[in-house]
Amino acid sequence: MSRTSIITIDDVHEPAASMSTIDAIVVSEETAFRAREINDIRKERVLRELAILEVPMIDAEDRKPISSTRLRNGEIDQDGRLVMPDNLRPELAKPLGTVLGEREIGNSIAGNRGNIIITVGDVATKTLLDSGVTPRLAIIDFRVGRKSSSILEKYRDSLVKKSLSVKSGPGYISKEALQAIRAKHKEKRVIIVDGEEDLLALPAIVHAPEGSIVYYGQPGEGLVEVVVTQEKKKDVVALLERFT
Repeated sequence: MSRTSIITIDDVHEPAASMSTIDAIVVSEETAFRAREINDIRKERVLRELAILEVPMIDAEDRKPISSTRLRNGEIDQDGRLVMPDNLRPELAKPLGTVLGEREIGNSIAGNRGNIIITVGDVATKTLLDSGVTPRLAIIDFRVGRKSSSILEKYRDSLVKKSLSVKSGPGYISKEALQAIRAKHKEKRVIIVDGEEDLLALPAIVHAPEGSIVYYGQPGEGLVEVVVTQEKKKDVVALLERFT
């Protein structure tokens, strides 16, 4: 005998409010009130109350609950990861800070040696390391232009020694990447991304202390210098909110 059956639900209370052969109802925190309504109706119909089993919601990367509605709307994928909308691509292609040419990069690095420096991308990280500056946090994927690259080969051993590997991208920011970026460490560290690190400049800016400098590459233009301010954080948070 089958222990399960699938029933189309066209009414928020039925068939649970009428069935005499069920003992419990499973709900989330958001729908628990419906279970109580169902029990009220069952009382009126002289049916025994159902045991209400409330299960916790699981959050996606934006800390909002995963739901079938969000999945159907394309806000998240099947793993609960935030999906970047296509209409945001042109805006994200614009630099978030000042684009530095070759002559300006050296001056920028020299002037920011006393600040907390974060690099996103292999080119940005190599540029700093070649200048004798080790970033407080480097986010790399051993790829340039979405192709495997050996530009960091000279520094690979030292980078890997203090690294944490995460999966993220392309097209989404993973929960584990966010957790790694948010983590507070006194030591200098490296996040090696299995996937694509491009979008991680956004949470890197949001979670960096004010006054920090974030460097990342701008394809075909040079290096972008982002001075982290409260206003800049708000601008980036607004971009991240459009992922949902």
